[in-house]
Amino acid sequence: MRYPKGTFVVSRERDIPLLLQVRNSRFITHQQLFEFMLHGGQDYSRNTFDWRTKRLVCAEYIFRCQGQFGKGSTVYRITPSGLLQLEDHGHFATVLNSKTEHLPHPSQVLHALELNAIHLALLHADVLAIWRSDVETASANTLSRVPLEQRQPGAFCPRI
Repeated sequence: MRYPKGTFVVSRERDIPLLLQVRNSRFITHQQLFEFMLHGGQDYSRNTFDWRTKRLVCAEYIFRCQGQFGKGSTVYRITPSGLLQLEDHGHFATVLNSKTEHLPHPSQVLHALELNAIHLALLHADVLAIWRSDVETASANTLSRVPLEQRQPGAFCPRI
């Protein structure tokens, strides 16, 4: 679907999964992001994916980090505007939201990129049952009396 020039419409099927992956990863390389989108079925074309990420950078929903970080690929992180878009689409995280004063610090880049590499390796090996990012886990733990790791699968957990 085409929109008038100069307008920006966030796609629930394509943009939101990409923004979620960037938020949940804290930091992510361009190649890692493409692999996650490819695996999730959100993008099959590298050209379309490149256009989409460029569009989200220009709209200031994701930020292109300065520096090489030893990976030879552009590294992204979410912006407050990107977090607001996620919240507008019903995706909330208590530990990383549009009112968060301090976004992930660049000292966390290498750790985040290595976690992404592990996540992708498990996906490629087809041995991953479920993956919860540290953002998701910490958010669930801040809302719960029982930490996520200690809950019974499917058990009701009252909120504070």
